[in-house]
Formats: sequence, C-alpha cells, structure tokens
Amino acid sequence: MTAKPFDHESLWLKAKSFINRSFAAADTGDFDEAALWASCALELLGKAALSKVSPLLVADPSDDGKSLLIAAGLSSDFAGFKSIQAKAVFSRCARAFPPFSELRANQIAVNRNEELHSGGLPFAAVHQDVWWQTFWALATVLAQARDRTLDELVPANRVKTVEEHLARNAENIKLRVESLIQRATQRLQLLDAAVLTAQVHAELSARAAAISLEHLASHRCPACGGIGFLHGDYVGESDVQYDYEDATATETLTVLVESFSCENCGLVLPEQEFIAVAELPDTFIVEREYEPEYDDYGNE
Repeated sequence: MTAKPFDHESLWLKAKSFINRSFAAADTGDFDEAALWASCALELLGKAALSKVSPLLVADPSDDGKSLLIAAGLSSDFAGFKSIQAKAVFSRCARAFPPFSELRANQIAVNRNEELHSGGLPFAAVHQDVWWQTFWALATVLAQARDRTLDELVPANRVKTVEEHLARNAENIKLRVESLIQRATQRLQLLDAAVLTAQVHAELSARAAAISLEHLASHRCPACGGIGFLHGDYVGESDVQYDYEDATATETLTVLVESFSCENCGLVLPEQEFIAVAELPDTFIVEREYEPEYDDYGNE
C-alpha cells in the first residue's frame, strides 16, 4: 500500500534517509552535497512535525481545496496532493515549535534553491562549522516536536558529532546576545560622553521601533533597564470573559514572544532563540475588547 504523501512517519523516515546521505557525502569531503541533502531533510522534518499535529498543516490551500480535502481524509486522490512550500513550512514551525528559527531555516532553504536552480555555488561561500551548528540546532527542535530524541534521528556513531555542533551553537548564541546587550549599553555611554551623535542614536532607536509584529507588551530592557517591548504575532491561547451586566466582553490573549526591542538604547533581539538567553519571558498577556467573528452571532 502506497504511503500517504502527508504521512508524518513516512516524512520522518525520508528525512532520516536524506540525513544519512548527507553524512555519507560529508565523509568524502563533499560539503556541497552534504549540505544539499541536509537542507532537503530539514524541510521534510518540518513537514513531519506539522503533519503529526494535523496533515492539514502541510496541505497547500491554493488548489481550490483539493489538497485540504485529501489531508482531511475526504478524498483518496493522493496523486493530486500538493504540500506547502518550505517558506510556509518554516513559518508554521516557528510559531508551533519555538525556539525554531524561521529566519535561519529560510537562509538554508535559499541556499538549497540556489544550488538546485542556478549556476551559483552558494555553499562554497558559507562557513561549514557554523552552517552545521545552525542546521543541527534547527533539526533537533523539529525532532523534539515529534517527541523523538537525537539518537532516533541520527546513527549512534554520529550522535557525538551532532552534540558537539549543538554545544558550539548554544555558546555562539549566548555570545551574540551578550554582545548585542553590551553594545546597546555602550551606545548610551557614548551618547552621554558626546562621542555618539544624537542623530545616530535616533536612527538606532527608529530601527528598534520598526518591528511590526501585531502584539506587544512593555518589559524592562536587559541592557539599559528602561522600558522596552516584547513582540509577537502568534497567539497560543485565547480566553473570553463576558460581562453580561454591561453587555461587554474582554478577550485575553497569551502571545508567544518572537522578538524584543528597546528604543531607549537601540537594543534589538530579533529571534526567539535570543529571548531565553537574555532571560526574557517567552509569552506575554494582551487584553482587548472581544470582537466575535460573523459566525459567532449564529447567522448563516
């Protein structure tokens, strides 16, 4: 019996096969081929993680609902199934499985597409150790999203190598966060000493203010101690409280923190994986007036 194209276990096994091919290429010193197989595996891992939650999460909604019907079990035309593109996969994974980094995953996908569809040599320009550190950090999050461990993803004789990449990646993230915070603090000192001009500081503050995610909440800045903002688009939970006496309703949203910014010192922490290192909260609460959808009124 042919496996369903959105079957999470089949996607997982295919990802593992690609990872093994990646290891084989790396053993011969062919980084370009190794990175290509690994890049393809990353998209499959993302689809496997999403599909385990629901096959609908990997179905392409743009084909007049055909793929959605197949994923929902209402059609058996598996040959007509279309899955979402890598960009959508990584966007959904970032919101469903933090601290998965959509930005870093998309960078890997861009290199993969250039390798496959152009005459360029994108992998020749990357630092191999840094690339593997990033890849394994992403792949491990997706494995954990399927409740799988590292030794279930890679052969036993490869676990130590991957763990070394993960350890270096964690240290690099910590250093980057420390550097961003230190630099933001230093900017204020330079501004006070008139070494940094007010115009330059204003430009940095404007960049911090430019984050355009839907929800935000104030929070103490880890660099200057002033008031900065947690940002997020993704709502993890929503609770509606009705006041029948006043005929009003309040919606309380639990929002996933995706970035932080401070206009006072110009600090920007643009990724979820930076948030925990900076000891910032991973969620915040937003309250707003409840506006029900049209169907909530019971109208057809």
